Amino acid sequence: MKKFDGTSWVQVGNANFSDTVVNNTAIAVSPNGTPYVMAAIWDSSSSNHGRNFVYTLNASTQNWEKLGGDFISSAICAFNDIAVDPVNNYLVVAYSQDGTIVKRVSLNALAVNDVKKDDSFMVYPNPTKGIIIIKNNKKIKSAEVISVSGQIMNTKITDQKVDISDVPKGVYFLRATFDNGKTSVKKDYKTVRN
Repeated sequence: MKKFDGTSWVQVGNANFSDTVVNNTAIAVSPNGTPYVMAAIWDSSSSNHGRNFVYTLNASTQNWEKLGGDFISSAICAFNDIAVDPVNNYLVVAYSQDGTIVKRVSLNALAVNDVKKDDSFMVYPNPTKGIIIIKNNKKIKSAEVISVSGQIMNTKITDQKVDISDVPKGVYFLRATFDNGKTSVKKDYKTVRN
């Protein structure tokens, strides 16, 4: 795995996150920068051929480690997707195995704390038809609207209002950074426009 540092692509951790060939790879990055990779073992000589594993980077050793047990799926699967839920501190995985299966893994056991609780704010209406109003006693320096897959959405943010009327229907996170540098996250829903 590599990341772009603004000038060039640099290696993240060891070059190989798995110990064999993989397929159907998906990636998510938490707000604090922790990468997670979901991939299916693609080695017909392995008893785990086709099963999904989730890997995360151990920042202190720079080694990739399996997360959440030996494997996520119980049989051969495909069409993987992975996302970080920073509000509830979960890793959410989805894949096809005789239908669509969605699972979540708590990141609390890993002592991950992506959401600061001391600088909370309110958003309304929830759900919304397009405009989110931010209510807070502290000055917000910046705000981002993030999809459940971790994509930062193009939105119009002015003063205490965020316009998400151009984003597709779905669940989004609003991450606000305050003048004191602290960050807080809220979940808001987008509804169908009339």
